[in-house]
Amino acid sequence: MHPSDDFDLPESSEFQERIQRILNEKKKKELEEELGARFYEGDAEFPAKIEAIWLEQLETFERQMENARRVPIRQFIGNPTFQQPGAVSNDDLATELERALDLLADNNIAIDVLAGVEDAELYRFIVEELLDEEIEDVRVEGWVTHFIYEEFHPNDEYDVKFWAEDFMSSLLTHFDEGMFFDEEDLRDSIGNRITDEEMKRRVAAFHARYPVIEKHNIEPITWEIREDTALVELAVSWQGKDHRGDDIQMVGRAFLRLKRSKYGGWDVTQVRAPGWFEN
Repeated sequence: MHPSDDFDLPESSEFQERIQRILNEKKKKELEEELGARFYEGDAEFPAKIEAIWLEQLETFERQMENARRVPIRQFIGNPTFQQPGAVSNDDLATELERALDLLADNNIAIDVLAGVEDAELYRFIVEELLDEEIEDVRVEGWVTHFIYEEFHPNDEYDVKFWAEDFMSSLLTHFDEGMFFDEEDLRDSIGNRITDEEMKRRVAAFHARYPVIEKHNIEPITWEIREDTALVELAVSWQGKDHRGDDIQMVGRAFLRLKRSKYGGWDVTQVRAPGWFEN
């Protein structure tokens, strides 16, 4: 007699999901005990089957990393021969660049370009710089190692626009953790020095005045960079409800002063924005 002769085992997707979750939790405990992996309650929850695949990949990665050695990317992808950048003709550039990118992709290496570069510069970067970078000699199916061109060659224009837009987006979505201030050089809208606590109080006052912001649009208009400081002007519009529950719509321009952060990126030192009051 088989168990199924006496019991009707549920076959619903919900039941299968629950069983897979149990198996995933068991796998996590094994990885924690054997390989020192750490999992947190706040981690995003994926469908159980997807999480199971990810856990298998993580185990493969961790076991390979135990004895992994670092090697140049050139060696990792098989020591191919490339034409020197200065020797590649304009007619051959696209073909050579595609070949280089394909070889990297075949070995699960990708290059991300945030601000855009010419093909000739990207090819030069790969041949003269990237191939000499070292990575762990580890291969896991489905896992890709990403390199960002701007981490090697920062683009200040792109960065100040990004950090200014990100700051305003965080302000309008009440996401305080995304707001980066230079605590040592904060100023009010007319240039007087203020403390970090005072700036946080003003952010809290803004959020209390406008507790609901449903839609917003942010667009950098102008930007000026002077060595380690920058001024960015943004067109800002948003709608929502104020603290009285009344519908509101705000349209205007925001002006943010930023300072290059010693930790990378840019921090805000001064804010003028639609709906932002100093009192």
